[in-house]
Amino acid sequence: MSEEKIKLAKIHNFAKKFLQPSQFDNLKNYVNYQKIIRENKNNKDEVSKIISKIPFVSPISINLDLTTSCNYACDHCIDLDILNNGIKFDYENLQKSLDQLIKNGLKSVIIIGGGEPTVSPYFYDVVKQLKEHKMQIGVVTNGSRPMNLIKVAPLLDKKDWIRMSLDSG
Repeated sequence: MSEEKIKLAKIHNFAKKFLQPSQFDNLKNYVNYQKIIRENKNNKDEVSKIISKIPFVSPISINLDLTTSCNYACDHCIDLDILNNGIKFDYENLQKSLDQLIKNGLKSVIIIGGGEPTVSPYFYDVVKQLKEHKMQIGVVTNGSRPMNLIKVAPLLDKKDWIRMSLDSG
């Protein structure tokens, strides 16, 4: 193996993310619960008791499909079948869900696919809400709405990022 590949492998050691001090207890508890559940797999009553005692812990990071609306119709889009079909979500429920996830350990949100996030009327508000909670933000956009990106830019910090998927051009 070349020296370059060895260095690259060390950089991309995703297992280390689970060993962050803030996440270690959650990971350890999860492994212990899974061990107990597997040891009792033939006793459904015992498994139900165990599962009811598992505390709710949020994922560390989520992908948030903010909308199914898009201003393009790329023939290679993985979400082509669901785009622009009028599906809407309840914004208050989204806010409450995000607050609950944050309360239980969420650290970052990637606002991504399902449509173009910057066409959502809630794009700015969601970014603002997340940043008020010190969330790390990533945005995946087709780049067609630069004014919406410029509007949220002052909310972002050096750990946040925006990726433009320019294959729509």
